Amino acid sequence: MRRWRWLGFGGSALVAAAAYVVGANVGPVPAGRVALSAQPMHLLGLAGWLVGAAALVVSWLAIARAAPRTPRTAATPLESHSAGGAAGAATPESRESPGGRAARASTGWLLVTAALWALPLLVAPPLGSRDIFAYACQGAAYAHGFDPYSIGAQASSCRWSAAVPELWRGTPAPYGPLWLPLAAGAASLAGTSLWAAVTMLRILALAGLGLAGWCLHKLARQCGVDPRAALWLGLLSPLVLVHAVSGAHNDALATGLVLAGLVVAVAGRPATGSRRWLYAAGCGALFGLALAVKVVTVVAAPFALLLLAPVEAGRLGGARRTGQPDPAGGAGGPGAADWSAAADWLGATGRL
Repeated sequence: MRRWRWLGFGGSALVAAAAYVVGANVGPVPAGRVALSAQPMHLLGLAGWLVGAAALVVSWLAIARAAPRTPRTAATPLESHSAGGAAGAATPESRESPGGRAARASTGWLLVTAALWALPLLVAPPLGSRDIFAYACQGAAYAHGFDPYSIGAQASSCRWSAAVPELWRGTPAPYGPLWLPLAAGAASLAGTSLWAAVTMLRILALAGLGLAGWCLHKLARQCGVDPRAALWLGLLSPLVLVHAVSGAHNDALATGLVLAGLVVAVAGRPATGSRRWLYAAGCGALFGLALAVKVVTVVAAPFALLLLAPVEAGRLGGARRTGQPDPAGGAGGPGAADWSAAADWLGATGRL
């Protein structure tokens, strides 16, 4: 396990070094296509980018293979509630034998590995996108009293507009009303330094990833999934490292808020009466904040609504586990029970 951690760290360091050659460096966007034959350093940078990324992917997959999965032997909290069973079932992580190989891939081990792999990318130019420079200009425009929804970076006289891709220089901001003040704060604290603005925006992305990591761990326990698997997929993935850490995309913050809303929705399933409405309000508030960062997060809202929908005790969970037709829902096996519950919920909402 240790060798994969350090191979991944080496791959991240190589990708970070390559970013100084082929990344989104501060300065004007190069015009036209780069002729590789005339730019040997560019070719070398691309090679480093590919080799480093390959090392990250191989290490990431190897960590999953080295840690065996633990079979599920207990009902999840959701199933326990649906079946009227006891809450507090043991999670896969707590049921695992201490001497297994997976003990070395504990939650803490994965978090430290994720931090090590992210560290080189935090001190290198962004990779794969110049969106972060557009964020900085939109924030600067907002901070100086311009309306980013009506003008682009160039029209706002942003001092960093040369670093924004030409395609986006005249495009108004497509992001929500929560993101713009946050970007404005980052631009204001940065002063005249674009690198400082990049650092501030990366701090926002890291905050979103931290929230996402906590929520993934919580959701995994709530749903009876090994929390280490959720963290491996959600934090250690090379795609997350490049897109959210290096590129500091605001998807990181939006995703963290969406996951927080889902945590509240799952926690509210056992609640009844006014308590259920309180959980629904909390989930709605978190989804509202996510939408105020990036409107595309609305695609997750139906799943939160289904989690918050009233379900009869023992009806949905019992049919799913036994595979037998639900007497209350008619013949047709567990799928019929699922569809029956969904139809009941849709009918109830139609009468509101």
